Amino acid sequence: MITYNRSFKENILDSITIEGHALFADYGKDIVCAAVSTATIVSINAIESLNEEENIKVTIEEGYVKIEVIKNTPTVVGLLNNLIYSLKDIEIQFPNHLKEE
Repeated sequence: MITYNRSFKENILDSITIEGHALFADYGKDIVCAAVSTATIVSINAIESLNEEENIKVTIEEGYVKIEVIKNTPTVVGLLNNLIYSLKDIEIQFPNHLKEE
Protein backbone atom coordinates (compact mmCIF):
# COMPACT_ATOMS: atom_id res chain seq x y z
CA MET A 1 0.00 0.00 0.00
CA ILE A 2 1.10 3.55 -0.71
CA THR A 3 0.69 5.93 2.20
CA TYR A 4 0.96 9.68 2.24
CA ASN A 5 0.95 12.21 5.01
CA ARG A 6 1.18 15.91 5.50
CA SER A 7 2.99 17.61 8.31
CA PHE A 8 2.26 21.10 9.51
CA LYS A 9 4.14 23.70 11.49
CA GLU A 10 1.91 26.30 13.13
CA ASN A 11 -1.00 25.18 10.89
CA ILE A 12 1.06 25.79 7.74
CA LEU A 13 1.98 22.92 5.42
CA ASP A 14 5.57 21.88 6.14
CA SER A 15 5.95 18.70 4.07
CA ILE A 16 4.27 15.90 2.15
CA THR A 17 5.66 12.36 2.33
CA ILE A 18 4.57 9.58 -0.01
CA GLU A 19 5.91 6.06 0.44
CA GLY A 20 5.35 2.43 -0.32
CA HIS A 21 4.08 0.44 -3.27
CA ALA A 22 0.45 0.06 -4.34
CA LEU A 23 0.66 -3.67 -5.15
CA PHE A 24 -2.40 -3.27 -7.37
CA ALA A 25 -0.80 -5.15 -10.27
CA ASP A 26 2.54 -6.51 -11.46
CA TYR A 27 5.46 -4.12 -11.76
CA GLY A 28 5.06 -2.04 -14.90
CA LYS A 29 1.30 -2.58 -15.01
CA ASP A 30 0.29 -0.97 -11.71
CA ILE A 31 -2.08 1.87 -12.56
CA VAL A 32 -2.31 3.08 -8.96
CA CYS A 33 1.45 3.45 -8.71
CA ALA A 34 1.51 5.17 -12.09
CA ALA A 35 -1.24 7.61 -11.06
CA VAL A 36 0.43 8.52 -7.76
CA SER A 37 3.85 8.87 -9.39
CA THR A 38 2.47 11.00 -12.19
CA ALA A 39 0.55 13.33 -9.88
CA THR A 40 3.62 13.76 -7.70
CA ILE A 41 6.14 14.36 -10.50
CA VAL A 42 3.78 16.71 -12.36
CA SER A 43 3.41 18.78 -9.17
CA ILE A 44 7.16 18.93 -8.57
CA ASN A 45 7.85 19.76 -12.24
CA ALA A 46 5.21 22.51 -12.22
CA ILE A 47 6.79 24.11 -9.15
CA GLU A 48 10.20 23.95 -10.83
CA SER A 49 8.97 25.23 -14.21
CA LEU A 50 7.40 28.23 -12.49
CA ASN A 51 10.79 29.09 -10.99
CA GLU A 52 9.76 28.14 -7.46
CA GLU A 53 12.25 25.28 -6.99
CA GLU A 54 14.15 27.19 -4.32
CA ASN A 55 10.99 27.14 -2.21
CA ILE A 56 10.88 23.34 -1.88
CA LYS A 57 13.32 20.54 -1.12
CA VAL A 58 12.61 17.20 -2.81
CA THR A 59 13.95 13.81 -1.75
CA ILE A 60 13.26 10.89 -4.08
CA GLU A 61 14.24 7.29 -3.41
CA GLU A 62 12.78 3.92 -4.38
CA GLY A 63 9.21 3.93 -3.09
CA TYR A 64 9.66 7.26 -1.28
CA VAL A 65 9.15 10.95 -2.04
CA LYS A 66 9.30 13.81 0.41
CA ILE A 67 8.52 17.39 -0.54
CA GLU A 68 9.58 19.85 2.14
CA VAL A 69 8.30 23.42 1.97
CA ILE A 70 11.06 25.97 2.41
CA LYS A 71 8.85 28.97 1.68
CA ASN A 72 5.06 28.99 1.38
CA THR A 73 4.34 30.98 -1.75
CA PRO A 74 0.92 31.02 -3.43
CA THR A 75 2.30 28.86 -6.24
CA VAL A 76 3.83 26.26 -3.93
CA VAL A 77 0.75 26.12 -1.71
CA GLY A 78 -1.61 25.89 -4.68
CA LEU A 79 0.29 23.14 -6.43
CA LEU A 80 0.81 21.09 -3.28
CA ASN A 81 -2.88 21.45 -2.37
CA ASN A 82 -3.68 20.21 -5.87
CA LEU A 83 -1.37 17.23 -5.30
CA ILE A 84 -3.24 16.36 -2.10
CA TYR A 85 -6.56 16.77 -3.93
CA SER A 86 -5.33 14.36 -6.62
CA LEU A 87 -4.08 11.82 -4.07
CA LYS A 88 -7.41 11.95 -2.23
CA ASP A 89 -9.23 11.34 -5.51
CA ILE A 90 -7.04 8.30 -6.28
CA GLU A 91 -7.57 7.10 -2.70
CA ILE A 92 -11.35 7.20 -3.15
CA GLN A 93 -11.04 5.03 -6.24
CA PHE A 94 -8.46 2.60 -4.79
CA PRO A 95 -8.84 2.62 -0.99
CA ASN A 96 -7.01 -0.70 -0.58
CA HIS A 97 -3.91 0.64 -2.30
CA LEU A 98 -3.54 4.29 -1.23
CA LYS A 99 -4.21 5.83 2.17
CA GLU A 100 -3.53 9.05 4.01
CA GLU A 101 -1.99 8.50 7.43
